[in-house]
Amino acid sequence: MNPAIFTPFRFFGDGLALDLQRHYQIPTVPVINDFPALAQVLETAAINCVLVDVTQGIDSEQLRQLVGEWPAVRWVALGVRHEAKEIVRYARDGFSAYVNWQADLTRMHQVLDDVMAGRMNCTPEAASELMRALFLQANRPMQEEGPSASLTPRECDVLRQISLGLSNKEIARSLNLSLATVKHHVHNVLEKLQVTRRGEAMRKARAAPWIAGVVRLTQGESAERGLVATG
Repeated sequence: MNPAIFTPFRFFGDGLALDLQRHYQIPTVPVINDFPALAQVLETAAINCVLVDVTQGIDSEQLRQLVGEWPAVRWVALGVRHEAKEIVRYARDGFSAYVNWQADLTRMHQVLDDVMAGRMNCTPEAASELMRALFLQANRPMQEEGPSASLTPRECDVLRQISLGLSNKEIARSLNLSLATVKHHVHNVLEKLQVTRRGEAMRKARAAPWIAGVVRLTQGESAERGLVATG
């Protein structure tokens, strides 16, 4: 595990970093207190887990943007008070796990071990709320798919890159586009797919590749883009 800590309290962050260094035999654990600095650390270091102090609230919009940019990173909420009530909101923000505000270090280590192994560590009440939220989400009335749901060829290119887990900067390099242009395309893709987060678009594209234009392309377009038809 190669974690980072995001908290407005430097003393708390330094103490937690020292514990993680000792417990996991990690040489250094960066402590960050603002989103731009966190983004820079994620770009320059091989961080695979971010512990986020939520005791003072968190800017969900900025957090979701980072989660979308780095979907492979495990995001852990620290200091959750009302688990059953807050778990769905934190899950929608992109958190993979949480640590109760009353938990001790041993409990936190267990949560971290579980999340890095792909396991969810939560109370039965929190699990029930998640199941209920999934049911309600799945049974919302579906909006009819209109012309706005059709992606342009370039938006299909961008969505395929998103499905690979690439960041905006990586997509810009791959498609030889400016970063501003990529951000514009990503915004349009999310809007047309009726999702709010990059991670949701990635999951949709992976589950149904045809929405990224792979199936919709004509034979001539496929040849032009270097795609090989199968089946």
